Amino acid sequence: MAKALTALISDEVLMDYYLRTITYGLLLMDYEAAVAFAEDWIDSWNSHDIERILSHYAQEIEFYSPLIVERYADLTGVITSRVKLKEYFSLGLAKNTALKFKLLEVLVGVNQILLYYENARGGRTGELFEFGSGSKVIRSSSCYTN
Repeated sequence: MAKALTALISDEVLMDYYLRTITYGLLLMDYEAAVAFAEDWIDSWNSHDIERILSHYAQEIEFYSPLIVERYADLTGVITSRVKLKEYFSLGLAKNTALKFKLLEVLVGVNQILLYYENARGGRTGELFEFGSGSKVIRSSSCYTN
């Protein structure tokens, strides 16, 4: 099927789009699906249920956060295993037993959504999620006001 598409599509960007669509399903997430993911993600954090939180993430993950640098003195700021991600999230939950997030905005992109929410410290967080097969997060990047 990919060879047939190659013959029909000359633009590399379109080719990449069609191949990724075949591999992962629809790339454009509708707003309702994005909001459903966001609400479930926020609810899972507010429940402090580590397994429910992790259920949103693929086994192979790239997770970027300045808090990784702070907590692990890891200047790369990235976690690349779900085991380490569980440890990282568990540390955050243990440090803040009253942790609650408040969803403020959901933005939709191509195979990505951005959640803007009030974090446990009273600041704001923008978190970009990229999805892979099975609608699981394969890459996430967080930015904070404080």
